[in-house]
Amino acid sequence: LAFHLARAAGQAVHLAGNIGVPALDLLDADPAELAVVELSSYQIADLETGPEVAVLTSLFREHLDWHGTEEAYRAEKLRILALPGVRVAVLNGRSESLDQAPRGPQVELAAYGVPGGWDLTSRGIELRGELALASAELPLPGEHNALNLCGALAALEAYGVPPPPLPEALRGFEPLPHRLETIAEEDGILWVDDSISTTPESTLAALASFPEREIVLIGGGQDRSQDYAGLAGELARRGAMLVGLPSTGSRLVAAARSAGVPPERAVEATDMETAVAIARELAAPGAVILLSPAAPSYDHYRDFEDRGERFRALAELR
Repeated sequence: LAFHLARAAGQAVHLAGNIGVPALDLLDADPAELAVVELSSYQIADLETGPEVAVLTSLFREHLDWHGTEEAYRAEKLRILALPGVRVAVLNGRSESLDQAPRGPQVELAAYGVPGGWDLTSRGIELRGELALASAELPLPGEHNALNLCGALAALEAYGVPPPPLPEALRGFEPLPHRLETIAEEDGILWVDDSISTTPESTLAALASFPEREIVLIGGGQDRSQDYAGLAGELARRGAMLVGLPSTGSRLVAAARSAGVPPERAVEATDMETAVAIARELAAPGAVILLSPAAPSYDHYRDFEDRGERFRALAELR
């Protein structure tokens, strides 16, 4: 989003890191040109110099298999805010976990999602109380994606890029695959690929993106010691159905049943093919069959893209 909006504003801009080209490819780029770089906590852990504008959207329990403890993960991700070179920290003002994030003494704070900056209201996206983009014109589903747009706009403003005209600047924006991607609709049933989801919190955001529709969730994957209690409670509250995939699917199904989901509406599957077949049987017209695993994919797939493509292929089978 930040890359697309920067180009729409007439900036020379590069997209690099975990999205776009490898960051090392930018070593010979003109230093006057803007670079939008997506970094993982692994990369931040030993980074020596920070970006001019550091953006953090959320901070949830994740990657404990690599960082060792939740405390180490949080510390190594948050250290980007205090690195030399950082001028502005752009933080999600609605994230309680970022409220007290330590930052360097000379680092200015730019919060979004709160009054006074780029904010999300019932009308849409506002800038200091003035409507900038109506709700009907938002390019992506879900409150979290609308907040992501606020974050992208706040980051560009912090860098000194004037906000491009909205909604014109969003025309032609193509969302990345496997992120709440609608892949099929048949017999009144919507098939949605959110394979990028590797945490319970991201799956909760996906569920919230379809507030009025019945959900059949396909979830489960590599075990990273995630706590499924909150997700299970939301599944019970929504009256959702669940099909659990190995390896954590059994834990997720058990948590859902403990939270009140009836056993016949929370079942395990041995693989994706079986899960999709069960989901077809459970879903009624108007439902959403949602692959949002709340877990990584490496126990059975090359990566989340591979998992999503397998889901797409099965969903498109008639």
